[in-house]
Amino acid sequence: MKVAKNLAMLVALVLAVTGCDSKKKKKTTPEAAARRSSSVVVSSKGAKLAKCKKTPETRIVTLDLNRDKKRDRWILLDAANKKVCHELDTDYDGKPDISIRYFDDGITHAVIWWDLDHDGVWDQVMYNRPDGTKKRVEVRPYPTVKGAKASKKWKPLIWKHYRNIKGKGTVIERLEMDKDRNGYKDYWERYEDGQLREISWANPGDTDEKPKHWIEAPEEGKDKGFNAKDEPTKSKPKDKKAKARK
Repeated sequence: MKVAKNLAMLVALVLAVTGCDSKKKKKTTPEAAARRSSSVVVSSKGAKLAKCKKTPETRIVTLDLNRDKKRDRWILLDAANKKVCHELDTDYDGKPDISIRYFDDGITHAVIWWDLDHDGVWDQVMYNRPDGTKKRVEVRPYPTVKGAKASKKWKPLIWKHYRNIKGKGTVIERLEMDKDRNGYKDYWERYEDGQLREISWANPGDTDEKPKHWIEAPEEGKDKGFNAKDEPTKSKPKDKKAKARK
């Protein structure tokens, strides 16, 4: 009996440990796994820009293409000599203005960041699919006040979504915008086979990210689906009686 009891306790202990291990495995996020494998997880919220930082498992190769004794290319390689990321300084001011992250094959671009105006702030990012086709492009707003510096916090203003069609290649599927810059999308364009089919928009200041008005087949001049109940009501002008002449 004592042996059987001890055996039962041992089995229970093993199951408890196994259960703990399984719980720990479930808590492992795709982002954490990606950091270990040097891959990039592309989500709807986007991927954070990661600099080409050397680790014990990687090495950096630098280049000076214009021979000005300043490095203008930084290439991060893993233990198998596959590219993890690649930074480029195209205006030779010593700061990267293009940053490329690769999928695990070390060839296909996963995420590409651009600093288009070379002010040290990233302006545009493109996300690709594992087959190399374009998936989404995000564009951040430029300052509305002349001379103001752009915020380094990534807050897109435009989202462009793409799909790959056999025989046509990569075409735009839909476009979304935050026109009033309040942090919520308020303008949409829908495409079919790369052709604009519908435009919709919300009222200024809306935060529900739902269209209130739309135009179908805009290239044909058709206006369908106007939702008048969401428009502010206009009061009718009061009839003014003509004053009697004296």
